[in-house]
Amino acid sequence: MEKTVKTVVLALGSNLGNRSKNIEQAINRIQNEIGNVIAKADFIETEPFEMESSDVFFNTCIVIQTSILPFDLLQMLQSIEIELGRPANTKGKKIARTIDLDIIFYASEVITSDRLTIPHKQYSKRDFVLKPLLQIAPYFIDPIKNLTTKQLIN
Repeated sequence: MEKTVKTVVLALGSNLGNRSKNIEQAINRIQNEIGNVIAKADFIETEPFEMESSDVFFNTCIVIQTSILPFDLLQMLQSIEIELGRPANTKGKKIARTIDLDIIFYASEVITSDRLTIPHKQYSKRDFVLKPLLQIAPYFIDPIKNLTTKQLIN
């Protein structure tokens, strides 16, 4: 049986160490291990959001095509985070990090579980996700809100 390829939007951020290198390494790992990167937004510099850190973030979004299922994708992204220097078990904790990888959209799927929520719960309230997303996917439709990225940012 052939696996179905899905279009997935990921948000990436880093505020420790060589921020741009951390993000580029993560993107390379995603390209090599997870799926084809078909679009990449420019990096933007942002202040930490709801976090006790003064280290400024670099953020971006990418669009990939992958046949990896959502929970397997989450596990793979968490492994990349750990291998690139993020301490394990920091999900939900607001600490500085070498890399943060979040699944924003997985095609038009809606998932709500203890481990994974898609679309990402807070993405539409975060300029550091919406601005890069607007650059690469202005007409991507949120399957819950039924609004495009462009409509959400306005």
